[in-house]
Amino acid sequence: MLTAALAALSMTAATTVPSDSSVRTGVLANGLTYYVKQNNYPEHRADFFIAQRVGSIQEEENQRGLAHFLEHMCFNGTKHFPGNSLITYMEGIGVKFGANLNAYTSTDETVYNISNVPTERQGVVDTCLLVLADWSHNLLLNGKDINDERGVIEGEYRHRSGANYRLLEKASADLYPDNLYGRRMPIGLMSVVKNFKHKELRNYYKKWYHPGNQCIIVVGDIDPDRVVEHIKSLFAGVKQPKKAAAVNAVEVPDNEKLIATVQTDKEQASTSVRLLFKHDDLDRSLMNTTEALRRDYLKSVVAAMMRTRMSDLASLPEAPFTSVTVGDRDYMISKTRQAFQLIATAKSGHADDAMQWMGREVKRATLHGFNDGEYRRARLNYESQLDKLYRERDKYPNTRYARDFVRAYIDGESTPSIADYHRIMHDIIDRVTLDEVNAFFNSLISPTDRNVVLVAFAPDKVGEPIPTTRSLTVAFHAGRSLNPEALPDTLSYDRLLPDDPTPGRIVSEQALPVFDATQWTLSNGVKVLVKHTSITPGEIVIAGAGPGGLSQNYDADDAPSFKSINNVMAASGYGLFTGNDLKKALAGKDVKMRTFVSKTEEGFQGSSSRTDLETAMQLLFLKLTSPQKDEAAFNTFIENNRARLANQGADPKFEFADSIFSNVFAGHPLGAERLSLEELPRVSYDKIMDCYRDRMSDVSDFNVYIVGDFDTDTLRTLVEHYIASLPGNGRMEQPRDIGYRLFKGDIKNYWRSAMENPQDKVYYFWTGACDVNLRNSLLAKVTGQIFTAIFRKEIREDRGWTYHVDTHCSVVDDQNGDDAPVIFMPLNVTVTAGKAAATRDIIDAAIKRIGQDGPTQEQLDSVKKYLRKVYAEDRDDNTYWMAMMKNWVKRGQDYDTDYLTTLDAITPADIAAFVRDHVDTGNRLILTMTPK
Repeated sequence: MLTAALAALSMTAATTVPSDSSVRTGVLANGLTYYVKQNNYPEHRADFFIAQRVGSIQEEENQRGLAHFLEHMCFNGTKHFPGNSLITYMEGIGVKFGANLNAYTSTDETVYNISNVPTERQGVVDTCLLVLADWSHNLLLNGKDINDERGVIEGEYRHRSGANYRLLEKASADLYPDNLYGRRMPIGLMSVVKNFKHKELRNYYKKWYHPGNQCIIVVGDIDPDRVVEHIKSLFAGVKQPKKAAAVNAVEVPDNEKLIATVQTDKEQASTSVRLLFKHDDLDRSLMNTTEALRRDYLKSVVAAMMRTRMSDLASLPEAPFTSVTVGDRDYMISKTRQAFQLIATAKSGHADDAMQWMGREVKRATLHGFNDGEYRRARLNYESQLDKLYRERDKYPNTRYARDFVRAYIDGESTPSIADYHRIMHDIIDRVTLDEVNAFFNSLISPTDRNVVLVAFAPDKVGEPIPTTRSLTVAFHAGRSLNPEALPDTLSYDRLLPDDPTPGRIVSEQALPVFDATQWTLSNGVKVLVKHTSITPGEIVIAGAGPGGLSQNYDADDAPSFKSINNVMAASGYGLFTGNDLKKALAGKDVKMRTFVSKTEEGFQGSSSRTDLETAMQLLFLKLTSPQKDEAAFNTFIENNRARLANQGADPKFEFADSIFSNVFAGHPLGAERLSLEELPRVSYDKIMDCYRDRMSDVSDFNVYIVGDFDTDTLRTLVEHYIASLPGNGRMEQPRDIGYRLFKGDIKNYWRSAMENPQDKVYYFWTGACDVNLRNSLLAKVTGQIFTAIFRKEIREDRGWTYHVDTHCSVVDDQNGDDAPVIFMPLNVTVTAGKAAATRDIIDAAIKRIGQDGPTQEQLDSVKKYLRKVYAEDRDDNTYWMAMMKNWVKRGQDYDTDYLTTLDAITPADIAAFVRDHVDTGNRLILTMTPK
């Protein structure tokens, strides 16, 4: 007995997790920490991070917003990069601001990153380390630069402070009674942002940005010894203040009584109801032990099992909510407290019912626990992802490693190698029993009102029922007072297909030397292009499509049904399975497969591991040949949309989006992305099923693409068994003309809308005829990148009117039948109220200027470097080669071989001509929405 007890104890005793031996880590005498790791994915790239244990929680009341403001200033003047020259330098080496050069500020941390940096030149590596050093202790904080950035941050506040932000801000005092977290939203107060004195920001920087609060992280294709020595030379001489400000954790205390808060906002589109159970996290001293990994596993599986239960309930038409998310994570905005939480989107008037159902389900789980089948599926899914991580360990990207090291520094988490992590986790999983899982869940859930928090965010709308703190509390207690029965688990899945299909055969083969691929023609007419790669070990991507799509069955009266087809079919049943049961049947399988019917084609897209390839093929066959109605799922789809759409008109962003789609596609019934309330009653399940079955009933004109790490002989057998067996009776189609076209002419619409947060919204869309070929495709890409940089500088950097501005340009195929291809170039920007007209002037002038003079050589070279970098990265991805083969089949064009030669040949005059000939042609849409 004693031996058995000791053995059981040894299985659960926490041991230190071994650190990855390839990581160079240390602490300088001044307190600065560093992590350096050599990693070859992506090749010739590296990431540079600086993480700091300082955030908005360190601010005084009159400093609210300075932590976030300081983050912005790191891109606006340092010792070695004054003004905006840092952004200019980075974009000159192919590091794009926003995408690769960025930062974030939270309540407890501030992290800066320079990601995906080309490392062929050692000087670039040295310069990026110099930037980290500048950020850590050499900001200029010039008064003019500070003043210029105030407007940008106000723009970010407008950009981020939608209804959800405002509701959380209003609720914070209730969620954190008498606690600093209730008064420290990271973006701060605009009254502070607009009025603080320059000296206050400088003092804040000097107080908190010191070596003892900082960690340098470098991961990538670098010489780690050289990088460590360079870090020491740059940072060792920085003095740690003798009386350095200490970063003290702000604890979130227990609440002995239940906390309930209800907040409303005129622009809130739906009612969100949250049930939270606060609890302590693992002691920091155990964060780098196996106990922390065991706890992470337990958190993951109990959340997954509860999420599945709630998803099953949400699929019932009578459910009071449309969806529920479940997780165990930080309590709202505080890192020092955790919470197990369920967050439901309640149907109108059913917030209290949603709370009661959540309370009941928590009670059910604590009373009876989860069952063997639920745990088996959760465990299989977890193990599948764990094995995928190990299988693809050589493709673990620099940025993910860097963010892992941020968590190690900030939270004390362990840093094992992927091989060690895989081994340790499997050992942990093998030892954890269902009883332990259920006991852990019960440890998270308070049996009393202690540490229980109830939250509702609701629309402030006449006629909209709004819960009260009392009604929420009563509903929660009502749910907890029930004694629901244990859930049965009768689901058993031996196979996806009840019967094996009759195999077809490969009737001919053709080599495709340009892509080192092979084309198989099948007995049912399908052409399958296969390319073996070892890009990502064990990964296989699959796609296929045939022409026709919705155009073959289109009738304007059926537009609501056709707009819904992909969402409805995703929730429908197939074979003997309901939609939910099919997900459960795939537990532990690394398989994804979705079908679609678009306006001009129908098909499928998916992926699989090498091990699960046959399952993926079976799932493909099932979805194309055995769609089944699931009336409960369809009714839930309708009710969920009714609940979702009921209040969206109150949110200006939805109003603006509706106007965009209506105008861009000239009011076509299929132009709007989402359904309207008026269209819901016209959605017909019969029409959807008829259309889907017709589209998938004959695959004779399909082209299928399979790329990845497969065994060719095995793939050949599976293709004959599951793809050559699909129905094919020789149907060959082309899309019909259904009038789905872009607007024509120069269209300008202006209107006013009620806004809680006044701002001007400006949207442009340029289009014009353009041949589809590699050169035009690259001219379009370059043009979009150039205008992004121009508009960012002139609207954000020079004037501070916005936080974010972006545009892109591409050449796309006809939208309808045999129409000519066109360019798409949209621009969407939100600016300070009253600046719409001036913003339009800036945009119009830039279009004219580039069309006349072209960009500068410096602007063009910067974009070329970025696109060269992206091209090298794209070629290391299976989906890229699939796209190349699709383009070759469709147009007979090779977009890969001459990519760099064609890109390098582009001149400023070429861009000017492209803008004149294809952008500034008179086909232009301008929408402007301003506050009432």
